[in-house]
Amino acid sequence: MITPTPGEPVVRAERLGKKFKIYPTPWARAVEWLSLGRAVRHEDFWALRDVSFALVRGESLGVIGINGSGKSTLLKLLSGALYATDGTFAVRGRVLSLLELGTGVNPQLTAGRTSSPAVSCSTSRRATRNRR
Repeated sequence: MITPTPGEPVVRAERLGKKFKIYPTPWARAVEWLSLGRAVRHEDFWALRDVSFALVRGESLGVIGINGSGKSTLLKLLSGALYATDGTFAVRGRVLSLLELGTGVNPQLTAGRTSSPAVSCSTSRRATRNRR
């Protein structure tokens, strides 16, 4: 793994976008597929559009929004679970998507204390793999 120089972004996203095709029924999907795209039966839904940011080593990014605003989609793109429809992004190192680890929110704890068990679980699994 290449170590970034100080001040160099470790995560950079430029005009990132993700579009999903929404079909009214499973049959509509089949019709579109069987017609080789000539019969369009879907509506486009943009979960993310034109998202840009850069993070240098030591910075954190909090993604806050209402349900359906694209938070999970952004994390899935950065962790490689989904492919972007538009834009580009680069990650130098490893991305830990706490949302995908099943982190629950406890209103009586700070964000750091809420995420600590998930982070320690992830890092201890990596340490166990490295010892083998």
